[in-house]
Amino acid sequence: MGILEKIQDIEEEIKRTQKNKATEYHLGLLKGKLARYRAQLIEGSKTKSEKGEGFDVMKSGDARVVMIGFPSVGKSTLLSKLTAAESIAAAYEFTTLTCVPGKFTYKGANIQLLDLPGIIEGASQGKGRGRQVIAVARTADVVLMMLDATKSAQQRPLLEAELEAVGIRLNQSFPNVSFKIKKAGGISFNATVKLTKIDQKMVQNILHDYKIFNVDIVIREDITVEQFIDVILGNRRYIRCIYCYNKIDQISLEEVDRLAHEPDTVVVSCEDDLNLDYLVEVIWRKLNLMRVYTKKRGEYPDFSDGLIVRNGATIEHVCHAIHRTLADNFRYALVWGTSTKHNPQRVVIVISRWGLKLPSFYSHYYGYLFTMSYQPPPPQYGQAPPANNTGYGYSGHQQPPPGTPAQNPAGTPSGYGQQQQGYAQQGYAQQGAYGNAPTSAADQQLLTWFKAVDTDGSGQLSADELQRALINGDWSPFNIETVRLMVNMFDTDNSGTINYNEFIGLWKYIEDWKRCFQAFDVDRSGSINESEMGNALRSFGFNVSPRFVHTLIQKFDRFATMNNTGKGDVTFDNFVQACVTVKTLTDSFKQFDNDHDGWIQINYEQFLDLVVRQRA
Repeated sequence: MGILEKIQDIEEEIKRTQKNKATEYHLGLLKGKLARYRAQLIEGSKTKSEKGEGFDVMKSGDARVVMIGFPSVGKSTLLSKLTAAESIAAAYEFTTLTCVPGKFTYKGANIQLLDLPGIIEGASQGKGRGRQVIAVARTADVVLMMLDATKSAQQRPLLEAELEAVGIRLNQSFPNVSFKIKKAGGISFNATVKLTKIDQKMVQNILHDYKIFNVDIVIREDITVEQFIDVILGNRRYIRCIYCYNKIDQISLEEVDRLAHEPDTVVVSCEDDLNLDYLVEVIWRKLNLMRVYTKKRGEYPDFSDGLIVRNGATIEHVCHAIHRTLADNFRYALVWGTSTKHNPQRVVIVISRWGLKLPSFYSHYYGYLFTMSYQPPPPQYGQAPPANNTGYGYSGHQQPPPGTPAQNPAGTPSGYGQQQQGYAQQGYAQQGAYGNAPTSAADQQLLTWFKAVDTDGSGQLSADELQRALINGDWSPFNIETVRLMVNMFDTDNSGTINYNEFIGLWKYIEDWKRCFQAFDVDRSGSINESEMGNALRSFGFNVSPRFVHTLIQKFDRFATMNNTGKGDVTFDNFVQACVTVKTLTDSFKQFDNDHDGWIQINYEQFLDLVVRQRA
């Protein structure tokens, strides 16, 4: 009796056997034998040498997606729609007789798409070149199961059974089981959860059937017999799968709605180009890819060319993606992202399991605006305040003395706390809603950012739109009050929004504040603590006590509440707001301090006027 006959006999016996407490051990043994015979069938096909041209193609790009399906379900048509490849499509079956590769680009990733010949029932046993087709499917990162929407009830279970028979597990994860074979000591069995589908006796019977007598087993989830057999064999492929129903133009809307609500399912019509863009987006999500952007010290990242790696990739993976020899001479990397303890975090190559969990493309696109590389020189603390300083406040931005650098890293931005007038037009040509067309590469980049943030295409940025584009060095969103403060300062036409010309001035203002923030962030933590805040205020000319600095930090610490003291530091956005608040209050105070002794006497209405003007 051959292997195929043995497999058929076991399958029939499993169907005949009633499942209950008395027969569960017998069924477990049958399933173990069935899995062993199927594995022998696959291994036997590998040992046979076949003449002729190879079926598979070289793997290329950042990921591989393989289309599996019965004949004439639209695989070749979809390949032609999504890629530049041409695959023969006709109204009869088996038009594709070999593997046809194609490639498309999405969000910077090059994705290889393979059109495989249609398979038939019994493909796992070798019918219709089924083993060759399924062997290619095992190399996929995502399986795109193409189904005819008019025959969905019959096709999907058959395809799932064929792939299951050759060790492909769709949309499953490897069982949380530790399985270590040893030389002696017998079978050690431990379970950290309650097992309802398998027990120790069944495990031992299955192990004896596989001639395994010395092994350590720790089960950490409630697994089935089939999952335990998968752990023993260790040759299963766990692949994400998308069920793509084509020809939805031939079924009712109610049926389309039912199919669309099934998990991991996309409904399309290749003939009418319906929902193809959403299919590409779902493929991207299933691939679980992310972009990593590299940067040189003191420079911004180049967002036009990122590295494509998988979520959870390590620093070593990134090194190999750049060049295979980079890891040999690698010292360390500065990593920004949501999984870091602080931004940036220094990571060495020996931390091989360090995960780069970066945020989404939109937030990361603007994230570097306030992600510092910490290159400016340290501030010179202890400098004497300006000559006209009265001892209690900032005296305004002075002309630098001879020999002073043009950009003082410890200096505040010009027009500190005052309404700005925007940037003068520099001979720019008119360009629709965005007003002034940039002439330099830097201005062109600013215009690109402006258009990306201007979601409604009005040519004006509201405070809410601007907030979505600004994040701190720790990847937290900007305080909306700080954003409104900056919008009010640069809203020269009092429209409540800022146009592109005003945005240029606002951008320079933010850049000046960023250099200031970097200069006082001595410990490179990405935030300003009490000591650093005190040094900053004293360098600005504000002679304040440590008690007031503590109060100021408590006021602007985003984590501080009535019952929680917070972290004791402030992020970039709150640092700007705190400094501008102190400056505004000081200016209001100076209007009443006529003798400049640091003391004032005001009546009730003057006090109200001072507070209202500060809040405005």
